[in-house]
Amino acid sequence: MEIAFHGKRALVTGASQGIGREIVKQLVKCGAKVVAVSRNKNLLESLKAEVPSVEIIVVDLSNWAETEKALKNVGPVDLLVNNAGLAILEPIGQIPQESVDRIFDINVKAVINVTQIVAKGLIARKAPGAIVNISSQASKVGLQDHAAYCASKGAVDAFTRVAALELGPHNIRVNTVNPTVILTDMGKLGWSDAAKAGPMLEKIPLKRFGEVHEVVDAILYLLSDKASLVNGVSLLTDGGYVAVSSKMNISFVGKQALVTGAASGIGKEITQRLVQCNAKVIAVDINPELLNSLKREIPTVTPLALDLSKWENVNNLNLLELGHVDLLVNCAGVCFEEKITEITERNVDRQFDVNTKLIINLTRKVASDLISRNVPGSIVNISSQASMAGIVLQSVYCATKGAVDAFTRAAALELGPYGIRVNSVNPTIIMTEMGRRAWSDPVKSAPMLAKIPLGRFGKVEEVADAVIYLLSDRASLINGACLPVDGGFLAN
Repeated sequence: MEIAFHGKRALVTGASQGIGREIVKQLVKCGAKVVAVSRNKNLLESLKAEVPSVEIIVVDLSNWAETEKALKNVGPVDLLVNNAGLAILEPIGQIPQESVDRIFDINVKAVINVTQIVAKGLIARKAPGAIVNISSQASKVGLQDHAAYCASKGAVDAFTRVAALELGPHNIRVNTVNPTVILTDMGKLGWSDAAKAGPMLEKIPLKRFGEVHEVVDAILYLLSDKASLVNGVSLLTDGGYVAVSSKMNISFVGKQALVTGAASGIGKEITQRLVQCNAKVIAVDINPELLNSLKREIPTVTPLALDLSKWENVNNLNLLELGHVDLLVNCAGVCFEEKITEITERNVDRQFDVNTKLIINLTRKVASDLISRNVPGSIVNISSQASMAGIVLQSVYCATKGAVDAFTRAAALELGPYGIRVNSVNPTIIMTEMGRRAWSDPVKSAPMLAKIPLGRFGKVEEVADAVIYLLSDRASLINGACLPVDGGFLAN
């Protein structure tokens, strides 16, 4: 797809380095005359030395009046890229007014101001034009310590849509490009630490950060006539980050979750999803080797190797030391298949200790802390279709899960007045590694599959999606529910 801007004049802000500098160079290669705007005189002059045809304007775009003065006689502009931007990372509760003002002056007000200046000129000349505002994936999902920055980019997206609406009748298109982390020199410096980069890369399906040219290519497309019917669009250049991280637009920024049975299977998937949704996670499991493996995969988790089926181990948990828990997923579980005539006391005790008593005790512990802090919370217990339907050789397991559902309803009744919601998810057979081993034999699986209207077993991500939903504010009026994730098994 060949793009040319011969006879066009472009203005690029934040043009002296990084993405902006590359935009300037590529626009010139495509035949455009370019006005490069930045507050850094030295870097602009080095750009001028590299690309002699470029016109440079030195101005601090955060100063509205000075910007108007500097661009008053800029001449005809056909293409505008509002690239200048600023990020200051601070947690909510520690954000000073100066940071908010500085971020919004550059990221929002400068975009509005420069867009107005260029749009007025285009309308006066009755000339078509294209404007691209550089936004961010941060406009679509919450990012830890980015509250003011996220708000500013959300404002950019909203302004872009309105500008597209108002300027469209004048044949002026306005769009945004919303990148993930981009490996500029500054990006490489900021994200070279594997411990920091790992959790972010885990959220990107393509498993890599973006290159400068990939953002520039998207901008050139939107500026060109190849995008002649594209207007008011936010074009994500994020490797799929938002598609994963904002499922149902759920974010747990500022929340900490505790997940039991977290090192494998459903628990591991839930842990990964919680991290993708910006929660801090305490991952509890009885298997230290699997926990170490989980920690290597997701460096941000706090691993805790502990057998919580022992009542005293729950009592000894120091939630102040671990960090307070806002979200609890009771996922640990065991199942022993035995004929009713051959049930042993040992297996009864073990299944009730893990499947039921652990849930009761840990819910008590976390709920007490939530109530003492006077904060809302959400608890999801992993139950089973076995709580509502008899399954051969699983009589004790069925009993433990029936107890879980009954406890869930009682806990929802008692804890609801404190703003603590308690629900259960009741899956069918799920294709974890253990599930695949147990149900790979068609002779065994066929009768069970025949009872499931959808004709298949479940995937771990399907259970995790239900859990994440119930934990989130999207389920704010759901309390005491037992949600079957069973393909219709219980309806049959």
